[in-house]
Amino acid sequence: MEVRILKGCWDVGFPHLLHHVLSHESPLELQVKPGTLNTRPQPSSLVFGEKPALVTPPAGLHYHGGWKCIGGRGRGCIAVTAAALFHQSQSQENFVVLVSDEEIQKTFTKALELMTSASKSAAREPPPIYQVKDFRGCEYPGVMCVGVEDSWMVEGISRAIQSLFIVDGGTSAAARSRMGLWTEMERRGKLLHRPLTSPKALDSLSDDDWKALNQTSLFLKRLTVPLY
Repeated sequence: MEVRILKGCWDVGFPHLLHHVLSHESPLELQVKPGTLNTRPQPSSLVFGEKPALVTPPAGLHYHGGWKCIGGRGRGCIAVTAAALFHQSQSQENFVVLVSDEEIQKTFTKALELMTSASKSAAREPPPIYQVKDFRGCEYPGVMCVGVEDSWMVEGISRAIQSLFIVDGGTSAAARSRMGLWTEMERRGKLLHRPLTSPKALDSLSDDDWKALNQTSLFLKRLTVPLY
């Protein structure tokens, strides 16, 4: 046997590796008798786990404090909804948050920080938050996919071991298409829809808090008339 180093390549020790392999080979033929390996089929068990939950902000016209939420720019609203859901969750330490863009990541982090401060609750460690492309091949007991785009959705929702929350919504064509898919899955009994209507965490935010969030992600419009 001969090892050739092609032109333009470096010899990184292949002859030594080959020598190591050859020196540890056995000259004896391995005899495997029929039936040595247990190849009989074993019955499998199908275990039904917890159904995924779809969490959405209000579908129609809605407001955050004295600000009107702009439906066509729903990514900021999705991030705030996810932060409110996480803030009121009782099992925060078992979740990882997956997003597909930096805007949602920054808005989620900022919103969770403001909610914790406004509620005067004990400071908790923020959840691990990753872009889906950086979490490929990994798994976690609980996964919250926040506004994940179509190209990364399958990758994101397949990372959960036990619990999966999908926070989605908006009026863009892509968002409406995904919502159609979630609606069909709900009809077939594959997931649960839990709209987040008016969580206390959002009610505790001040006007300055909403202004700060809108600077991170432009999704709000200042009301010109009082809201009654």
